[in-house]
Amino acid sequence: AISMAMDHKLHVVIFDLLTQSAIWMRHIKDGEKPSKPSRDIAKAIIATPDQRFPIVNAILQSPALVANKLIIEPGYDADVKVIYLPHEDFTLPQTSDNPTYLEMRSAVKFLLDEVFGDFMFSHNDYDRLDWRELNTDRANYIGGLLTPFIKYAFKGKIPMLLLDAPAPGSGKTKLAGLIGLIATGKDPLIKNFPSEESEQRKTITSSLASSIEFLIFDNMTGTLKSEALAICLTSPVWLDRLLGFSRDIALANNLMLVATSNNLLLTEDFPRRIYKSRLD
Repeated sequence: AISMAMDHKLHVVIFDLLTQSAIWMRHIKDGEKPSKPSRDIAKAIIATPDQRFPIVNAILQSPALVANKLIIEPGYDADVKVIYLPHEDFTLPQTSDNPTYLEMRSAVKFLLDEVFGDFMFSHNDYDRLDWRELNTDRANYIGGLLTPFIKYAFKGKIPMLLLDAPAPGSGKTKLAGLIGLIATGKDPLIKNFPSEESEQRKTITSSLASSIEFLIFDNMTGTLKSEALAICLTSPVWLDRLLGFSRDIALANNLMLVATSNNLLLTEDFPRRIYKSRLD
């Protein structure tokens, strides 16, 4: 009887720890809804007390530089505590460990001419064959293209890339989607940026709770003023209350944001949190 009582008490403790240490969701017909962990999980942990759960700092969908280590092998890396799960159709091309200048020049030419050569960035007067002559708008876009692969190599949050243009039809959304497609192997999530502050917080919280690491806010208009977005772009940890839960949750903020707009105006909070690439 004493043994059974102890087992029950331990089960309750483990179940409570599971409830507090993760966000549990249940798949339903129309998506997901908040849930509690299965009590079978608690039983399994009690049955295998020596099991060690590894710390996971991030789940990668593409090769990346994490700290000082290049992650190219699928699976869990214990040194930097990340899991690399590439898209099932992805194959990493063979590349040189020490590329020559000509190889780097060829790679830049491929990006400029083949990947986004048809998009008209502002100040488009330069020699495409020489990366040293890149104008700021195109250079900033290339920076955004590289960000998913290097963002774990340094501490702190990354700024938001803003793809701005004077009028619709310039290809901003396609350019934004191209970054996510190259980084994850699939079309990225695209959302409208809510006008209400409370809805902005909900959008950011639900995205982070779903482990989304790349998000596009499409067609921002008017003047950008958002306390929630400003915090999201500076804080490595996001604190909020998840819909359906009665407690605050802290979420690791690894979200990369890209926004599109037509002549968007920025309030004083955002010039240092955003870098812009403008199209004609």
